[in-house]
Amino acid sequence: MSAPTDPVTRELVAADLRAVIGRCRSLGDFDNLVTPALDELVRIAGGERRDLPNHLAAAVGTVEDERYRRFLEILLPLPFRPGSPWPQLGSNRSGAGRGEEAARQAFDLSWDACNRSGQMLDGRSRREWAELLLADSLRLELDDAHRARVDVGAETGTGTGTNDPGVGGSGPDAEVEGVPGRGRRRWGLVAAVLVALSVVGIVAGLKLGGRAPGGSLAAPVASTTSAVRCGVPASLDADLAGSPDAARVRSGLEDLLGQVGGTGRIGCALGPARRWQDVVVEEHDSGEDGLPGALVLAPSHQGLYLSPEAYATYRRLGGGDGSFAQKIGGIPDRVDDFADGHSEVTLSKGVVLVEGTAGAPYFWIAAPYVAWWRAHPELGLPTSNPMPDLSQDFEHGRVLAIGSDTGGPKPLMSTNPGAALPAARAGHILRQSDGTSWWIDDRDRRWWIATGGVWTCLGGASVALPDEVSGDAIATLPFAGHATCPR
Repeated sequence: MSAPTDPVTRELVAADLRAVIGRCRSLGDFDNLVTPALDELVRIAGGERRDLPNHLAAAVGTVEDERYRRFLEILLPLPFRPGSPWPQLGSNRSGAGRGEEAARQAFDLSWDACNRSGQMLDGRSRREWAELLLADSLRLELDDAHRARVDVGAETGTGTGTNDPGVGGSGPDAEVEGVPGRGRRRWGLVAAVLVALSVVGIVAGLKLGGRAPGGSLAAPVASTTSAVRCGVPASLDADLAGSPDAARVRSGLEDLLGQVGGTGRIGCALGPARRWQDVVVEEHDSGEDGLPGALVLAPSHQGLYLSPEAYATYRRLGGGDGSFAQKIGGIPDRVDDFADGHSEVTLSKGVVLVEGTAGAPYFWIAAPYVAWWRAHPELGLPTSNPMPDLSQDFEHGRVLAIGSDTGGPKPLMSTNPGAALPAARAGHILRQSDGTSWWIDDRDRRWWIATGGVWTCLGGASVALPDEVSGDAIATLPFAGHATCPR
């Protein structure tokens, strides 16, 4: 198996998937395709190329957006059935082909329209987004397969005992707050493409946006709650300690700590302060493993404290590794608390993070859309993060972001959002289309599942209802706080 010369990114996997979709009509065709990124993923997961069609079929089944899942099921009718070649994508003598069928059934569009950019995020077509979403699902599918092999090997004494961080969710972006387990997929992709938005300067449409490849935080988020700094001078990592402005950084952190009320309010530091691109961060224990708050110090040595909920959204703005957060949002500029109980964190590039009530997850609004949102108070607060199809949920409806050439964002108001809630929901997990997940108790209250560890402990997929629930429907349930485990 040949390995690609570049890291196995989603884009490389998506390019291989495009080749499978466009040039494969049988198992023989598949065997003759050159797909280096797919081959490398299978190799890392400990499998063989002959296993790949079944993994692809499983990955298609776990794409969360129902429309894209149906689209892919028709484009990739896996597993292969001997003697039954797939119909071609385009028009042929026997009919429109699977491309037309997929486009019509999934999106009520033509195949040409599904290949056309324009109204889709970052200039990608619906087909390109389908490939990217499948790339995410396949990476997780192969990672799960690898974990299963390791577990079986550990029981029999034949396993490798390793979990290569190059696949799926096993790297530093493995668990996205609010997007646990199989729910943690594509949201960094959505945020990452907003880098292109900031370049082209689209300000009239809602070009909005898990996880994106490339770059990383200076260190993984600490998973220990051992106290490193409680009433002692600020600790800097080796890079900061050896920098010319180490004294100013330490002084800035001390001043900031005093301004926000000291460790009695925010908990002990989880490790030395470190540089993260343009800012310095010092993460502090929140009492919930994997969900720290942080002192964030700007290059001016001024800064602020981000609550665990705000910091979770900020560092995931460009994906689990944080590589695009500051490119898209900039540096945290201020925190505002409003009389109605909601809070906003404004970033230097105009992005706003919005929390409906204390302890609830923040949802972010792209900079070009903030002014439009403020001019439409009838929508209420955001109840989801932006989606690849340019939609976003709010308390009283959903916004479809239509480009400025077709009239700008289109609000769709809800008349009875609670009617969309599943009837038998107590004791179950409800998931939104952006991956945000909630535990519903027997008093019909919603508890935010903030980390993958809590998701798993509560039962994960075994207690999660299969259908996604809209954010405006979720918002009709009383918010009770963070889910914990055991309950």
